[in-house]
Amino acid sequence: MQLLSFVPLAGGHLEDVARAWPGEGIRQAEDEAGVDPAGVNVVLTFRRRFSPEFLAKAVNLEWVHCTAAGVELLLTPEFKAHRCLLTNARGVYNLPMVEHVLLLILAFARRLPELMAAQREARWLPQVRSEEIRGKTVLVAGLGGVGLAVARKCRSLGMRVIGTRRSGQPVPGMGTVLTPEGLGQLLPEADYVLVAAPATAETRRLIGEAELQLMKPSAVLINVARGSLVDQAALTAALQGGRLRGAGLDVFEAEPLPRDSPLWAMPNVIISPHCSASSPENKRRNIELFVKNLKRWRKGEPLLNPVDKSRGY
Repeated sequence: MQLLSFVPLAGGHLEDVARAWPGEGIRQAEDEAGVDPAGVNVVLTFRRRFSPEFLAKAVNLEWVHCTAAGVELLLTPEFKAHRCLLTNARGVYNLPMVEHVLLLILAFARRLPELMAAQREARWLPQVRSEEIRGKTVLVAGLGGVGLAVARKCRSLGMRVIGTRRSGQPVPGMGTVLTPEGLGQLLPEADYVLVAAPATAETRRLIGEAELQLMKPSAVLINVARGSLVDQAALTAALQGGRLRGAGLDVFEAEPLPRDSPLWAMPNVIISPHCSASSPENKRRNIELFVKNLKRWRKGEPLLNPVDKSRGY
């Protein structure tokens, strides 16, 4: 039996994995070259897409663990058809992403873009009018792991939280929760709209021209999910036309964001380079999760964070 890791393991991390995989082979590789797929039972990877040739020969592959939360790049037709189980890193990145979202909400509430612009110009700006976030409404489009974590933190700060989730089931302590089809009913109420849904065919351009038209001119859109969930051209036009107060964007339809994108120069846009999940603690949390699942897999127990390959999450 062999564990194949496309994620570099060294030092204590390698030791932790080895203790959960005693007496078995652990193979580390940068890519598929030189790897015999037939001998592989478990794969640890970070969104690496498997070739059809590898999957066709991987007759003993039982489980793939992805150290990312989003697995859309893995989900080729061949991978979906393979019998292997798939798990992901859902929950690993919640803390840094929640902090990033709060940073953006507070930055717009306290007018940080204007203040920073004034600082660069050595211009005193006493007339800037900030606001409190207490009592403001946050709409979370996608109440999964990250969305729920953001919702809990926003509620603790006195914000009203509404949202959408596939089941439409209510969340204790939250306001209205609808299925994704009800997003349009909630958008007019929101001061901040957070896009936190997984990237699937159903969520592509979840926020488009029609949805932007429903938002308050004073609202702020925040996207930390995937660029495909927002119609970037429609968002750019809304921002340029003053139909939206601002946007905090960590993800884009094309990455890196092209240098000629008008978003770069907009004073009401805060751009970050797909780093909302960044934290030095992520590797440790990822390995801890993988080790827990290794122990479960060896005992034949249900794995944590299973992914439905047909749904994409």
